[in-house]
Amino acid sequence: MPLAVILTALPVEYLAVRNYLTELQEKEHPQGTIYQQGKFVTNGQTWEVGIAEVGAGNTKAAVEAVRAIAYFQPNILLFVGIAGGIKDVAIGDVVVATDVYGYESGKVAQEFFTRPQVGKSAYALVERAKFEAKEEEWLEKLSSKPRVFVAPIAAGEKVVASKHSDIFQFLRGSYNDAIAVEMEGFGFLSAAFAYPNIKAIVIRGISDLIEGKNDDSIEPEEVRQKKASHHASAFAFQMLSKLETSNFQSTTNPSLANFQSPQDEPDIDNLPIQEPREYALDLLNRLLPSQLDTVIFKYGVELAHLSDGAPSQRSIELIRYALQKESADLLQLLRVIYKVAPHLKKSIEVASSRIPAPDESKSISDNNSEQTNDNTIYVERPLIEANCYQKIVQSGALLRLKGPPQMGKTRLMHRVLDYARKQDCETVTLSFALADRDVFQDFNKFCKWFCVAVGKRLGLRNKLASYWDDRLTSSKDNTNGYFQDYLLTETTQPLVLALDNVDLVFEHEEIAIDFCQLLRYWHDRAKRSAHDSKIWQKLRLVIVHDTDLYGSLDINSSPLASVGVPITLPEFNAEQLQDLAQQHGLILDTAEVEQLMSLVGGHPYLLQLAFEQIKSQGVTLSQLLQVAHTEAGIYSNHLRQHLGNLKKDKKLKRAFRKVVTKEHPVELESVLGFKLKSMGLVKMEKNVAKPRCELYRKYFGSRWSSGK
Repeated sequence: MPLAVILTALPVEYLAVRNYLTELQEKEHPQGTIYQQGKFVTNGQTWEVGIAEVGAGNTKAAVEAVRAIAYFQPNILLFVGIAGGIKDVAIGDVVVATDVYGYESGKVAQEFFTRPQVGKSAYALVERAKFEAKEEEWLEKLSSKPRVFVAPIAAGEKVVASKHSDIFQFLRGSYNDAIAVEMEGFGFLSAAFAYPNIKAIVIRGISDLIEGKNDDSIEPEEVRQKKASHHASAFAFQMLSKLETSNFQSTTNPSLANFQSPQDEPDIDNLPIQEPREYALDLLNRLLPSQLDTVIFKYGVELAHLSDGAPSQRSIELIRYALQKESADLLQLLRVIYKVAPHLKKSIEVASSRIPAPDESKSISDNNSEQTNDNTIYVERPLIEANCYQKIVQSGALLRLKGPPQMGKTRLMHRVLDYARKQDCETVTLSFALADRDVFQDFNKFCKWFCVAVGKRLGLRNKLASYWDDRLTSSKDNTNGYFQDYLLTETTQPLVLALDNVDLVFEHEEIAIDFCQLLRYWHDRAKRSAHDSKIWQKLRLVIVHDTDLYGSLDINSSPLASVGVPITLPEFNAEQLQDLAQQHGLILDTAEVEQLMSLVGGHPYLLQLAFEQIKSQGVTLSQLLQVAHTEAGIYSNHLRQHLGNLKKDKKLKRAFRKVVTKEHPVELESVLGFKLKSMGLVKMEKNVAKPRCELYRKYFGSRWSSGK
């Protein structure tokens, strides 16, 4: 028998849903949530339905959605309740959400910069809602005739009560296709996204309008809420009655309790690298985007702790969240990772079996090559790899791996380190994501953290007390001495130091300038004939950073301009696209390759999203392409991220608007063209720019040509 779970926030919503069920029984979750489970019999078929009142707020909705999925293992998940109307709707109307915008996601500086997040209702349920919205059968059971809208809505943690409020103006400016606002839908859909076998949707009845929200002159608030809840519930059960139960098989999503099995128990004391945080970050960075989202919600992270940044940034925030828990316990996180991506655990077990005994001289950092040589998807760029391999074995080498976000820089870094280890180099990977926020507030503290962190990964003790003098020498001089007189002296082999997430340093201009000057100095020392040049020739640096940060930087003062050998990662060509598709188990014909290349170019992350959607959701390439440039498409988060970045710089926005709305390539000022190219938005030929791909032309062109 198929099973649905319906969550509500308020008692009035809960009672409206419960009226449709018979044979109710109380169920209690081990963590305390009280459910009722009953039967919904209609059209000769029966649904088991579990219901719960979970309270207001996106975070609560997300946590309870994960808990209900683990407990019931449902086929269908619905959130049913009331909302406030923003535009087009009247009290009593029903809104079925295609998308729910998390409008409070962003960065607060002197002004608020949006970092848009969106939860999506299941495609099949949205299509069913569109069909039932045109039918009148369900209206026969109601005393009034509400309209049904299938459209985007917005969700936040605040009650919006006036058209003159800053939040309402913000919603109309940044999310002007949203027709209603509520407080739970985004968290609910974000949690459900981690379970691709479960279809989820949000259904709302309009209980009030933004203007006159508390005006009871026509109908009291209690009456309006009851009517809206009744209408939303009626439409929800109308949809449920039209779904063929024979189409649903029992789900197999494991509950969190299943992550406690002994065979999944990680041993913190025997990890194949020294630092548990770094070990977990390495595993998270090797997950596919959909796997990362699954880990986030199976681990039970509150959504407020995570941004909508690149997957690497979400991994960083997930590590920080884990460390805030009691005893800095990463065990549960590792259990979840192993369950979601079991091949990582197997490859780590192989690496662990090769760790030398404590009395062996070989450093532990030389023995984690297995970690980066597992079955993780990787597409070769032969000329790029060959160039990196040639440079990294040279004395005093400095490689800068750069490119727009999600182009594969970190994965290339691991390949380079694998090669260096085979050439008898010692390797250390240091992500600046592992530094606490206060480290970036003081350069002296930053330098001390940097020295100790590198030493720790080399297996060397903290000797700041012996080598650091705050009274007589500068922070840069102290750092230089610590490396020259201690770390490099104690290292017998050439040392390749890979610095990842360097963007986090660039965000702090004063620290970035001094730190980059220090890296320049070390690189220069290796080239000189001075007495200490040999010690510096042992050090080779790999620096990994995004280029999209140039959107907010002065072109003439980019932190690492002209230092070392820059390696800019290009897009995939058609052959590499086919390689990526095949690694996802897909075969594309020539026409399909051309269609994808036209839409997104050869952007690795955008291609990977397409292949994941085709494989996991069962959609065709044609279906994906039809809506790709809309808010209903799989790229909406990516596109809104770019939109938010452009809004930070009016000149950039005007320049890019000209590019996407003009039929022919547009001549731009060199600075603007450079920044837009660095952000991955345009292709440049001299000073003439055109959109990097058709996806950007369609999305931004349609928004801006209509004045949005």
